[in-house]
Amino acid sequence: MRNKQSPEDDITQRKFWDDQYSSSKQMWSGNANITLRRYVHELEPTNALELGCGEGGDAIWLAKIGWQVTATDISKIAINRAIKAANNSPVYNKISFAQHDLSQSFPNGTFGLVSVHYLHSPIEFDKTAVLKKALLAVGIDGHLLIVDHAGPPPWSQHHHSPFPSVKETYDSLKLDQDKWKTIKLEKCKREAMSPNGHRVMLEDNVIFLRRLK
Repeated sequence: MRNKQSPEDDITQRKFWDDQYSSSKQMWSGNANITLRRYVHELEPTNALELGCGEGGDAIWLAKIGWQVTATDISKIAINRAIKAANNSPVYNKISFAQHDLSQSFPNGTFGLVSVHYLHSPIEFDKTAVLKKALLAVGIDGHLLIVDHAGPPPWSQHHHSPFPSVKETYDSLKLDQDKWKTIKLEKCKREAMSPNGHRVMLEDNVIFLRRLK
């Protein structure tokens, strides 16, 4: 599904996200996403691919529990911050960071885990095409975890078209049911901290899949 036209459409994805990261010294908490921790902590670590790694919190957590991680983001500023954070951790040698505009380029190889958290943008892009590339990157008996916002955070200042439901995203993948097991397909709530320091409850759409042998 393509995002609808927005006032920011004349800005490239890369510039938009570089500008976002440039606007603050640190955008994210540095902690791993709670949904990643919930679904991945019991998996046998092999190699993982993270799409949209931001400042590296998820990648570092995955490396700490045993995964060899390839982490990508469209923003060079985010990648540089993630590299710095990883270099200050004991698992710097277990993570490889690379800049990718996923609409234009995609990491090579197959992985035991592909993690896609909050791959949203007010700039138009073909997210379904990216998710189908993510499917192809999952190795036999590997897992794909897709976590989306069910709606924009209440403090968002950007134009947003309606967010697809978890079923709409799932249906867009056009899965071969003989090759994939659906482990979770749900909307769930999580606690988050707003920019002004208030705790709020947000809703996420979660798709967790395993590629069958």
